[in-house]
Amino acid sequence: MRPEILVTLVVGAGAALYYLAPRRKAAAPAREPTTPGEAPPPPRPAFDDDANLAYYAARFHAGDRALEPEHVVACALFDPRVQRLLRARRVSLETARADLRAALRHGRVEAAEERDLEPGEEYAGAKISIRMLVSSRRASEIAAARGASAITLGDLLRAFRERGGVFADLVPAEDEALAPLDVVREVDVSGRARADDAPYRSAGRVDVYTIDDDRTTMDAVMSILGEHFDLDPARAAYAMLETHEKGHGYVGTYDVDEARARVGRATAAARADGSPLRFATFVADATAG
Repeated sequence: MRPEILVTLVVGAGAALYYLAPRRKAAAPAREPTTPGEAPPPPRPAFDDDANLAYYAARFHAGDRALEPEHVVACALFDPRVQRLLRARRVSLETARADLRAALRHGRVEAAEERDLEPGEEYAGAKISIRMLVSSRRASEIAAARGASAITLGDLLRAFRERGGVFADLVPAEDEALAPLDVVREVDVSGRARADDAPYRSAGRVDVYTIDDDRTTMDAVMSILGEHFDLDPARAAYAMLETHEKGHGYVGTYDVDEARARVGRATAAARADGSPLRFATFVADATAG
């Protein structure tokens, strides 16, 4: 074949492939362009550690369903500060969880929001509902108005409260009541009395915590907590994430004999899998729960 004919065929084939190939839509700009001399808008605040704990545990709670605000609030109930808020409002944890389950079961959503995000519009790998997306954006606005650099658990609950319904019943109307949730909760067990130290060996009730290490996988922690402490996936995920983020994760409060038995079985299972996962038991706080 003559070289000029070969070149013509190659160029023609390349042009055909170019014009026939499917096109990707150009990505939308991350923010509105600014005029010369105008400062760009500040980036949207990200979740802080406590908001992340509730959000990612809620993903396990939602399972294959779209993530809803009710899932996040249900996991926020694992935070002892939220539990204190409920007690101040004379609402039991059991009642709060039942109300959230009922809201999910009956689909208490606005007609315009009865659809999930389109494929490809997932957030952090999770399928979330329009309600959750709108609430997250509102929480971002609330955080920005406070001058905060991160969305807190308090900001999320403020945004959910504006939706009314079950959230108005659970979340205090005063922003000041949510102020403790605007600070990341540290898990400090340094001053706690160890239940296995004298004179606390006869403690009636003990708190069990997991201790973080560099080898045990997140899946292994969740599996052990589910099998040996009967934690559901959302609760196990919350304890696992708390362990990973804060060094210790609250598992539960048990009678001392039950705690020893559960910790013994869980430790044996971890060692059988080659995991160094450890547990610590502390005398339970009589004012907690």
